[in-house]
Amino acid sequence: MSANRVVSLVANNAPQNELELSKQKIAELEQSFASVNQMALGLLRSNSFLGGMIEFFERCSESRDPSEIGVAMESALSGYQLPYVFILNLPEQHYVFGGKNYVTNLQFDVITTLTLQRERIVNFDQYTLINFPYFSICLTMTAEDNEAYLDDLTRLAQVANYVLADLVRETQEKMVRQGIMQRALRRTEALLDNIMKMALDCGAHSIQSFSDLKWTIQSSIMGLDLDTETEQSIFNIVDQLMEQFEHQQASTRIIENYIRSVKENLSQLNAGCAGETK
Repeated sequence: MSANRVVSLVANNAPQNELELSKQKIAELEQSFASVNQMALGLLRSNSFLGGMIEFFERCSESRDPSEIGVAMESALSGYQLPYVFILNLPEQHYVFGGKNYVTNLQFDVITTLTLQRERIVNFDQYTLINFPYFSICLTMTAEDNEAYLDDLTRLAQVANYVLADLVRETQEKMVRQGIMQRALRRTEALLDNIMKMALDCGAHSIQSFSDLKWTIQSSIMGLDLDTETEQSIFNIVDQLMEQFEHQQASTRIIENYIRSVKENLSQLNAGCAGETK
């Protein structure tokens, strides 16, 4: 092998070696960053307040159950040894928690009334209210307790409000989607009723009329945002129905059976919608 050939091979291998070395260094850096993050998180957890807040956020950031969020908050508050009542102030329902203590009707009325105030912190007698739109907590605290714990408790309440605000936004978006679906269901059912009406007066309508109606129904069904399998099963029934018209074989009984089949599918979707909204 000539000297030029050897030099050429070394030159060609050099970029590859540099690439492998770079990948190795990047992997080492990523591992170092992960270790530093773990150490930092460990130090934060060692602080009783920050550790409790981190644990609360980890438990609740993916939860969509207000009861679970309430229980996690009770756990985060357990280190303070302060009597409290707090409320998860969701649009559709209030959830009130009192730790190990029973929440009386009077306490419920008081805290739900106080949450209507605009002030973030409300002090009266030995009570302190920390007030956010979706989370409020009323604690029995001395002046010394206020000095020692108020800032930390306010931050914890702010984190709870953030978690609940995210839950409320998702719930409202879901309700909007369900409202759109409900309207599309009603529209589709009305179109099916129109088919029956046209079938009873078949001579007055052309095949093109039925084809146009088929396209309208399919567009309406597509607006329901169904999974592919459910959507296709309904389309198949509509296709069979329109095929009867195209071959002029449809009796009102056959048409009625097809329409009933489609409506049964739609009513099941409607029932499912109603169940999710509750």
